[in-house]
Amino acid sequence: MSKNVDIPVNVLVNSPTDTFDDSIVELGSVEVNFPEILFNNTQRNQLDPLGLQDSVSKLPLNSFSSNKQYWNFANNMNQNLKNMLSPLMMLIQNRQEQAEEKDRMQRDQEKELRLKEEEREEEKRLLEAKLWAEEKSRNNWLDMVMLMILEKIS
Repeated sequence: MSKNVDIPVNVLVNSPTDTFDDSIVELGSVEVNFPEILFNNTQRNQLDPLGLQDSVSKLPLNSFSSNKQYWNFANNMNQNLKNMLSPLMMLIQNRQEQAEEKDRMQRDQEKELRLKEEEREEEKRLLEAKLWAEEKSRNNWLDMVMLMILEKIS
């Protein structure tokens, strides 16, 4: 029977010393916490986070006839854990990529808004300069007309 398990994951592993000291095993960006466990049948029956009770707890502590068998078993357990965590790691990576893409899009939108605002400001300055020039030329034209009228009068 399989079970869905949230991280952190406790894994029961038979060790040559019958205990497993506190340590953290890092798999990619997922940290898995291995607390100290005394490997007796009582604790094995209480802790079954990965649904491994059928396969692990029935193994007697002296079930490994050689160190090589123990390490093969441990490596298989490690590979099984990696296989179980790989979809989670892919999901985490996809979420990170989506967040980065969202941030990039937001920065691009902010940059576009700044450029549009700067363009509006530039258009406003150009319009003000054009109005000032028209006003100035109108005033100059009026000044010339006034001078001509004054000359004719005098």
